[in-house]
Amino acid sequence: MALRQRSCSVPALQQQRQQQQQQQQQQQQQQQQQQQQLGLLSLRSAARSSNGSSSSSSSSRRVHHVLPAAAAASPGTLEQPGAAAATASPTQQPVQQQESGSFNWHRAWYPVGIVSQLDAARPTATKLLGIDMVVWKDGSGNWVVFEDRCPHRLAPLSEGRLEPSTGQLMCSYHGWQFDSQGKCTSIPQIGEPAAHAAACSSKRTCAITYPSQVAQGLLWVWPDAASSDLAAASPPALSSQWGAGGWTLLGGEWFARDLEYGYDTMMENLFDPSHIPFAHHGIMGSASRDKAQPLAITTKVDVTAQGGFQLFRDSAPFKTAAPTDTVNNFVPPTLNASSQTNTVKGTTLVLTFYGIPTAPGKSRVITAFFTNAKVPAFAAKLAAAVEWVFHLGQNQVLDSDGMLLHVQERLLHEGRDTNWRSAFYMPAGADLGIIKFRSWYHDCAGGSVPWPGALASQGLGPVLPRAVVMDRFSQHTQHCKSCSAAVKWIQRLQAVCLGLSGIAAAACTAAVTAAAVAAGSTPAGTTAAAATAAGSGPGAMQAAAGALAALPGWQCVLLALLACALLFAHRQLGQLRQRFFFIDYEHWNRK
Repeated sequence: MALRQRSCSVPALQQQRQQQQQQQQQQQQQQQQQQQQLGLLSLRSAARSSNGSSSSSSSSRRVHHVLPAAAAASPGTLEQPGAAAATASPTQQPVQQQESGSFNWHRAWYPVGIVSQLDAARPTATKLLGIDMVVWKDGSGNWVVFEDRCPHRLAPLSEGRLEPSTGQLMCSYHGWQFDSQGKCTSIPQIGEPAAHAAACSSKRTCAITYPSQVAQGLLWVWPDAASSDLAAASPPALSSQWGAGGWTLLGGEWFARDLEYGYDTMMENLFDPSHIPFAHHGIMGSASRDKAQPLAITTKVDVTAQGGFQLFRDSAPFKTAAPTDTVNNFVPPTLNASSQTNTVKGTTLVLTFYGIPTAPGKSRVITAFFTNAKVPAFAAKLAAAVEWVFHLGQNQVLDSDGMLLHVQERLLHEGRDTNWRSAFYMPAGADLGIIKFRSWYHDCAGGSVPWPGALASQGLGPVLPRAVVMDRFSQHTQHCKSCSAAVKWIQRLQAVCLGLSGIAAAACTAAVTAAAVAAGSTPAGTTAAAATAAGSGPGAMQAAAGALAALPGWQCVLLALLACALLFAHRQLGQLRQRFFFIDYEHWNRK
């Protein structure tokens, strides 16, 4: 995999922006530390005296933690409601680390899109960490990522075009062109060669270019234009199953969808297995409310700023036929890999999730499922040919979480208590994953994504309509080639069914009418008028009527049934088509 780096030097504007982002992150960390000190001094003192300090190393940094005994122990030992509160709840005890161990959001790799779904013929807008970006493919076949603003007058480059003669990105506002390194190569408004060359050599005419690479079918972006050397030395968090022998990618390809709730809410949900039999009742394998069971989750690797954490449980959140061992691995900032092993058969299912922060209250999830169980070759090929079937199932699962998470997020961030440690009450061991993720997010990563500019203080706004939260078309279908193609085919089939049903109904009606004419029960004037309208004489009408009247009665019945069947098929196809747009998910009527 080749890493795209920029040769055009970083403009002063970009350096200022990086400094502002770093200052915002430091301020957020200081505010978080102040809140912890004001509200939890006694608890932290108790934690230090009882537990001491433990150190962990990750990447090239060392991070020190004071881990609460209750969080480090088996979740089954956590105090239950009504028990004496001699030991503080693990949700009240913050992880401690040195400032040098803080996670840097801008110096990490993020997958922003599925390469096979990108349109090589046009620039595509995307968003990461609140930064508007544009993705395009240059004349050499390389994917390039710019900030989505022209240095001339700040017009969005995503509204531009790819110039065939140069293989470069052209701004549609004034025609400036940029090569894959961000260097401006053409300014149509300057005709004098020396002046043109001087202007194009200026740092101020460079587009801001972010390091990018293609790996495992995904386009990865490093959202810090000033640290391309570090980006080249830092590998992205890739799946160990992709392309490995003995593993099959289920569903044919990666799946992606934009969501109407933020990164932290989405990631928290992914570390919460106990919600599955309730929120996904009846739609996710054998998960159902009546099969829900307690979970004993333990920590395999504890929280570090760069290394994340790893959890283990020896059972599923609902009763299954065979025991299952699950290892849940978090690699900051995006990867959540859940490896589920059937201890009887020895087969493993790996659920790979990438959570991408796009904007406040919005995120993107990219998923793929792998198995080492034997899958017939024809089944794998069939699944790849009809990816949209798998995607419909994925969308239904996400919809069942949609309103729950969209509203929950607002209650936490804009409610009476915005401190998760006191706002959440989590006495069960099943919530250990939420505790660990929130500890990383707040104690190691500043408690918030460092959004740029005005986005940093932007609220989440009111609760959106259900049709917006669960809008499958704008969040997935229009960006997915398989689902978009399925919608087009469904519309064509609908048109065919409607047309054929009309023909069958017309033939049936004509046969009945012809039989009446042949029997002489239709007035002569009506027959003559019909013949005249058809451009033929009464003799021709009588001949046609005789031919149709010769049809056996059972054929007329078949024509009528065929017309009804085609209308029914048209209706069913319409319902299938609707599943690519919006289907309201209401939990109250799920039996």
